[in-house]
Amino acid sequence: MSSNFISRLAPTPSGYLHFGNAFNFLLTYLLVNFHDGVLHLRIDDLDGPRVERTSVEDIFIQLEWLGIDYHFGPSGPDDLYSRFSQQLRKDRYFNAIEVLQKAGHLFACECSRSKIRKSSTSTIYPGICRNKNLNFLKDNQTWRVIVPEKTFVCYRTLTNNKNYIDLTTGIGDFVIRRRDGLPAYQIASLMDDIELGVNLIVRGSDLITSTGAQLFLAKCLNDSFFPAAHFV
Repeated sequence: MSSNFISRLAPTPSGYLHFGNAFNFLLTYLLVNFHDGVLHLRIDDLDGPRVERTSVEDIFIQLEWLGIDYHFGPSGPDDLYSRFSQQLRKDRYFNAIEVLQKAGHLFACECSRSKIRKSSTSTIYPGICRNKNLNFLKDNQTWRVIVPEKTFVCYRTLTNNKNYIDLTTGIGDFVIRRRDGLPAYQIASLMDDIELGVNLIVRGSDLITSTGAQLFLAKCLNDSFFPAAHFV
């Protein structure tokens, strides 16, 4: 088994950390240490209006309380904002979105959440705008990734077992550019993981569809590194 694992802690500072965060952090930290790997701290602060400085401060307080040391990343809130914030990497996210758009992987969607709820009993987007060919330059709309029927993606576990995710029924045509114009979580997380060289990701089962979405995006971007990562 590889001992060159690179992983990350990736909290979102939209509220205080909870037990699930602590469990994820400790498991990631222990796995990386056991394999003599490298651990990054990456704070997902792209959603500016929801980011609270007190929540950012809480991340560093809790990491210290848990006794977790990381090799790379911000040393505190000021260091985050000046050198490590996702706000500083938005151009990289937008460039990836542009590549996907030009390659025909995206479509513009004018549906509101209420319209989607009224159109489907499922939580999966029902494809209302997929074939409308809406103008990408129009305001107040999202951009979605086209997920073809029967799309399955494969991911590797820590022990190199292969598992498959049904992306069509699991997440459907997911948002990659939000209505407010910001890059969505899936593309920002993927591009950061690629940039950091992350090859070990610890996630809760509730984020299994995010794993599938990001693996699918990596394939669309012709990236061969991220699909080789191990997921726990």
